[in-house]
Order: sequence, then C-alpha cells, then structure tokens
Amino acid sequence: MQKRPIEAAASCRQVMALEQMQEIGGYLQEERRKQQISLDELAKHTCISRRMLEALEDGRFRDVGTPLLIRGFIRSYCKTVGVDPEPIIDRCAEVVTGLNEQNESINRYRAWMTRPPRRRRYLLYSFIACLVLVLCFWGASVWLPARSGKNSQIAKAPDALVYPQKDLPEDLPRQGAQKQPGSAAGTNEPAAPADSDGAAIEQVPSPDAAGADSSANRGPSSSAAQATAEGNLKPVAQGHALVLEAVEETWVRVATDGGEKEKRLLKAGEQHRWEVKEQAQLWLGNAGGVRATWDGKPLKSFGKRGQVVRLRLPNPDYLTP
Repeated sequence: MQKRPIEAAASCRQVMALEQMQEIGGYLQEERRKQQISLDELAKHTCISRRMLEALEDGRFRDVGTPLLIRGFIRSYCKTVGVDPEPIIDRCAEVVTGLNEQNESINRYRAWMTRPPRRRRYLLYSFIACLVLVLCFWGASVWLPARSGKNSQIAKAPDALVYPQKDLPEDLPRQGAQKQPGSAAGTNEPAAPADSDGAAIEQVPSPDAAGADSSANRGPSSSAAQATAEGNLKPVAQGHALVLEAVEETWVRVATDGGEKEKRLLKAGEQHRWEVKEQAQLWLGNAGGVRATWDGKPLKSFGKRGQVVRLRLPNPDYLTP
C-alpha cells in the first residue's frame, strides 16, 4: 500500500532534518578535535554535562530538550572551540523549530478549545456523572455497613429497657390504696370513755397487763416476719423463687411464665415473693428503690433511683458472683 502524499512529504522532511542534525553534530565534533579539546575539558568550560555534549555531536538534538536549550548549548560549544555560532544556529533554525514540542502541545490545546460547544458540554456532563457515581458508591460502602451493624444491635435488644415516666400505669395511685396480702393489718384501738364533763379518763394498765399486752403485740408481728423470712428463703421444689424488697416506695408489675401481670405498690420495707417455673418479666417504676433475690441469692441493682425499667429473669447480667 502506497503512502499518502502528505505522509510521504513528512517522512522526507524528517529524514532531511535528521541528516542536517547529524551534519551539524559532525561539524562541531570536527572543530573540537582540531582544537584538541576533550569532552571532559569542554564540559568543564561550558558547564554542560558530557551526556548533552555527546548528544549534540551525534545530532540527537531531541535528547537535548527545548529549542532554547539547543541554541544555548551550541552557542557555548562554538565559543569554547573558537567558532562563530551564528551561522550554525541559523543553519539549524528550521530543524530546531520542528523539534519544538511545546508548540505541538499548544496546538493540541487550541484544537480542543475549537471543538463544538456541544461536544465539550457532553464531556463535562460525563465527568460530573462519573464523579457523582463514585461518590454514591463510596457513600454506600460506608453507610451500609454502619446501617447493618446498627440493625444487628437493635435485633439483639437487651432484657432491661428504660421507659420514660409517662409510661407508668394510670392506676398507680389506686394501687397504693389497696391492702397488700400478707401485710400486717393495723389494729383499731377503741376510744377511751369520756366522763360527764367530756374529759377523757386516763387508764393506767397494771404491770402484768402491760407485759401481757406487749408480748401479745410482739408475738403476731414477729412471728409473721419470721414466717415471711423463712418463706422467702425457702426454695421452690421445681422452679425458682423471686423476692422483691422495697428500699423506697416502688411500683412493680410482675408476670411469671407468660401469665397474667400482677401489679403492686411496695412500701419501704415491704417485700413479696413469687414462684417462677421458667422466667419472670418485671416492670419497675423505681429501679433503684428495690432489692431482689433469685433462689435466695441477691441480684445486682436494676438501675438508678426513679428509673423505669423492664427486664426479664433469669439474666446472668444481674447475678452476683
């Protein structure tokens, strides 16, 4: 296949330029040898590296660099060997100009700027779209793992949950007014008889009667407390025993083995016992105001004072070592 005329002309120009460069380099080398100057001495006088001097003598001007450097090196070379540099520079001006790669870069940039505006706009939009896609992929790679980790934490919800104060049951005031089973009922003392003037008659009990009354008053309460304590410490035959003792007034709701919820308002010092086969679910209106034991073993605190907590027992997080 024959070359086009333009390509053939360009090839001819390149061959001619190469021949001219080699001819100029050979002339410089011949003049240096006439003066009996070595390349090292020439490099020392001109402050040009030996590699650049060899490139000039071999006609490899493209390895030297820009046209400005080529002209400067040739001028220093000629002055050192005693040759007029201007004719040589004028002779290789056409060759040096053809080696100007900076002009080629400028021409390429000028050609790009003269493209139709629609094509430039298309390239700009394509670049912006690629940038947006990269940002989206990067955001997804960062956000999705964090999202999945948060969902896994939500799936593994702890047994103890804190509820705001507004979630307390509406019948809490009525629970306090109810009598708790097993608690000691208050005794109503009869009013002392009054005389005709309305003054109360002072009754002075005898020592025997006082001793009997005191022993009678101590007997039921102490025996009831002892029985309650023994009952709380007594383990269940098949299952578990849960005992809640109120340090402060605390509202509690207990559901054992998924059964009905039992609501209580424990006063300070009161305690209650539940028999549990498998598990118990507790709602506490004052987590820091109650102490608990599980099968006679004390449990850790369920929370702070005034904190509303829901939890499930047995739970190893609350067992004491």
